[in-house]
Formats: sequence, C-alpha cells, structure tokens
Amino acid sequence: MSRQGLVKILSASNSLFEYQSMNEFVQGVVLQLRSLIDCIGGAMLCGVSDPGSCDSVDAVRVVASAGELEKFAPGSLVTQCLPPDACELISQAISTLENIYADSGSVIVFRTVNRAVSVVYLRGEGCLSQMDRYLLEIFCNKVALGFDNIYFIDQMRQLARHEPLTNLLNREALVNELKNRLLNAADTSAGLGVIVIGLDRFKDVNTDLGYAAGDRLLRVIASRLCSMLTDTGLASRLGADQFAVIVSNILSANELRDLTDKLLQMILQPVELEGEEVLPAASLGFVFVSGRSLRPAYDLIAEAEAAMAEAKRLGGNRVEQAVSSGGATQSGRLTLIRDLSYALDRKELRVLYQPIYKASSRQLAGFEALLRWHHPERGSVVPDKFIAEAEVSGLIVPIGSWVLRTATADALRWHASYAEKAEQVKLSVNVSARQLLTSDLVGMVERIIDESAIAPALLKLEITESMIMEDPARVEAMMLRLKDMGVCLSLDDFGTGYSSISYLHRYPFDTLKLDRSFVSTMFDRKQSMPIIQAVVRLAEALNIETIAEGVETENQARTLLDIGCDYLQGYFFGRPMTIDDANQLVADSL
Repeated sequence: MSRQGLVKILSASNSLFEYQSMNEFVQGVVLQLRSLIDCIGGAMLCGVSDPGSCDSVDAVRVVASAGELEKFAPGSLVTQCLPPDACELISQAISTLENIYADSGSVIVFRTVNRAVSVVYLRGEGCLSQMDRYLLEIFCNKVALGFDNIYFIDQMRQLARHEPLTNLLNREALVNELKNRLLNAADTSAGLGVIVIGLDRFKDVNTDLGYAAGDRLLRVIASRLCSMLTDTGLASRLGADQFAVIVSNILSANELRDLTDKLLQMILQPVELEGEEVLPAASLGFVFVSGRSLRPAYDLIAEAEAAMAEAKRLGGNRVEQAVSSGGATQSGRLTLIRDLSYALDRKELRVLYQPIYKASSRQLAGFEALLRWHHPERGSVVPDKFIAEAEVSGLIVPIGSWVLRTATADALRWHASYAEKAEQVKLSVNVSARQLLTSDLVGMVERIIDESAIAPALLKLEITESMIMEDPARVEAMMLRLKDMGVCLSLDDFGTGYSSISYLHRYPFDTLKLDRSFVSTMFDRKQSMPIIQAVVRLAEALNIETIAEGVETENQARTLLDIGCDYLQGYFFGRPMTIDDANQLVADSL
C-alpha cells in the first residue's frame, strides 16, 4: 500500500506541473486528493487566499470543490459556504500553519513561497488514519511547489503585459490591444482615439521629494486615469512619466478633445506627497481615427506622442491634436527633414495669404502670410507636420527668412498698385522661436525693410506665448528694437499657453490674437465665451487691438463684434489665397 501510495503521489505531482493556470492546477489538486484518500468520499473543498491578504479565514475563498461541497461556486467566501465548526478548523490551521485532523473534518495547509495561504478542507466521517495523513502531508509538500510555480508563471504573464509600478498595460500590450480594436472598428461607423500624456516637471518631484514620491505620483495618475475610463477605454504606461489611453466608440474628434480636456483637469488636481501638496501638470496629445480608416497602430501612437511633444514645446499643461501628414508616402522624420532641406531650392514652398477684416465695417484690413509645402510625391504636407520638424532641425531660419522676403515683396505689389488706398492693408508674418532666439532676426528685418522700401508700419510680426517663455529678457530686448524700427507686433494664440497678463504689460504688443479654439467653441463650450469677453476687455483696457481667428459663421462674426473684437479672420471671410487673388481682393475692396 505504501508503494502504491507513493506511485500515486509521484504521478499526481507530475501531472499537476503540466497545468498552465492556477484554476486548472487547483482542479487537479482536488481530483488527485480524491484518488489518494478513499475514505472521505470526495467531500472536499480547496480554498486559497490572495497573496498579501491577512491570514484569516475571512480572506479564504472557494477555488475548486467536489462531492458534497461541489455546489459552492469558485470565488465564494469560505465563511459563506461552510458551517462555523469547519471555519474554526480552517482558522486554526492558517493561524498556526499546521495541519488539523478531527472527526468532523481535516484541514491541510499549503506552505508557499509567495505567502499565499492555501488550504484543503476534507469533510469526512471519522479521523483520517496515520497512513492517510502521512500520504497527504507528503503530497501537500509537493503540491506547494506546484502552487509557487503556477503563481510565478502567472506573474511572468502579468509582467509580460503590465507595467509593475502602476499595473497598467505596457507599451507592447497597448499596441496589440490597439491593433485588435482597429480591426474591430473597421466594420463600424464609430472611430477611436489615442491619447498620450506626458507629465510636466516630473523630474522636479524626484529631485525635491525623492524617487519614492515620484513613484507615488505615477501610481496616483494611473489610478485617476482608470477612474475616468469606461469599459471602452484602456490605460497604459508607456515608460518614465508617459501614459497612453485608447478609447473606442468615439464619434468625432471634438468628442475626443472633450474627453482629453477632462483628463487634463483631473490630472491637475493636487496630490499630497511626503507631507507636501504637489500640483501635477501634464501635456496631452491625441489623434482621432474614423472606424473605416485602417491605420497602423504604431503610427497612431507616434502621432499622439508628437502632439504631446508639441504641447510641451508650447509651454505644457495643455492639449494638442495630432494632424496627419496628408498624402505623405514617407512618414520618417529623417526623410521628411531631408526633403524639406531641398524644398526651397526645388521651389516646392509657397506663401498664401488669408484676409483679415475690420469687424465694424467689414473692410479689408490686411493679410496673414501662411507657408505651404507641396511635395511631388508626398503631396500637400500640412504645416503642423513639417514646421515642427523645421523648427527642431534649424531649417526654419532660412525658410522663415524666405517667407518674410517673399511676403514683403508680394505686399509691395498691392501697395504699389493702389498707393494710399492700400496703406491700411497690413501684412502679418509668423516668427518662430528658433528665428527669435538663434538668429539675428532684428538685423534680417531691418535689411528686408531697407531692400524693399516697405513702410515698417505695414509689417506685423506674430509671436506666440511659448517663444517668450524660452528667454523672456532676450525676447523683450528684440521686441523693443523692432518697435523702434516701427514694426508692429502681435501676440499669437493667446489663451492656449500660459496666458500671463504680464506679457501684455511687459511687452510692446499692438494686437492680441484670440486662438481659433475659443472661437470654434464659443457657443458650445460654456468656458469659451467668458474667456473671449475677458480677453477683449483686458486688451481694450491696455489699448491693444484684438483679432479673432477661425471665424466660420456670420453668427460668430456678429457676436465677436458685439463683444468688442476689432478684427476678424477665418474661412467665413476667405481661405488662404495666392498673391494674384490677394491683389484682386485688394482691388475689389478698396
């Protein structure tokens, strides 16, 4: 009988190690115990408490059962399944980590490395024999190893898909999940969105409060992301201080932007770390793809990451939408920068002009020069795609100089043709951060004015808030020199970055440009209208004129006029046009 028992134990152990999951494993434990001990009639229960939980019977749940106890479903609390005397036996066993053999039943404890308390309860009639006890104890020692092996296998599977600090999906698992969702979305009209989140100033938390506080902040952000998402959303930690979210069943880019805005507001809520109140900040980039548009998963994540990086470049603590590269056949940054470096020589770049009108009289007041690139193979490459790369690579300096020279020469055409009538038609040209901080912008503007003989007052340079943040003292000095030359200055995209009132007080701006995001949502988002009104009143108090861009309807135009906005720009008044069409518009308007 001893030999037969040992054969059964070895056979049982070998077969148990073949199981691939904890659930299958414990089912095997129950079956093998039934084959070992005949006198218990199959009336037994296997319960396991979660690793790390308190060693109490209250933490033990049913995992597998057989015989008279088979009616209890896996996951049920043992205390809800067994009578008090049986629960008392289990409680004694897990508190002492000793097997208990009694007439009413027996409890065998599984001692495991991962510290999970595992027990088998056997209901029988009479106490087990010494030989049965001996066999069971040998068996349990062997099975404990099986529990540990399965636990570690489950851990490895968990780590293969999840990031250990936050328990969110890792990058590889996110990509696989996104691939599956893209395939499923192809058969529906609804789209999906990818949001990439990068924490701002996270390094300061590690430096000032320690890495433990930084880890705590990452876990808090992960928890907040999960709390915001429904069944259609999934969160991931891409690495370091970056997270990602994918959301299915999104109907439009506006719906996705609203969700992204809510995520940002949730992230901004204070967190207490090491006894200090910390105000988190983040930059978010998102991309929306319609259900019928099959796009590679890696491309979508890369585009959302690029949009997040742009949000950081613009000052952080904001949301940016990714823009696809149109008909681009090559998406690599290296090839894009290479092609852009030849674009000037190949005459692939051109300048278009979008009209600006006086709000009160609807009289033409000027044009904004807009750069466009038409690649022979890529097709029309949108500015948001190539201007950022031109900025990073330094190509923006020669390209920006070319735009200013070209636009100035074009403006001279309508001024030469219509003389005094065209004096009110000003030319606005955007200036990049790289031009402002790494080149002799003032000297270049001065040379262009001398060469073209254009009146400096007709030239307006548009500067974004993010440029000021790069080097406030240097920017101020350069702006004062430009003002001394007679050039007008405009603060572009006000309200989308830091929006500090000190900019308007410290720097000599002539106009302030309301970002299109406020104009487009002025009737839909309750915060937009008060912001527009406040900005306009502030500009009036400082004797600064305001321009609203992105005007697309008559209702928007009339409302902006009633609020007190001075100038209007947008598709309602005219799309970007060639210099010939701009000249004709000047002729028809004056």
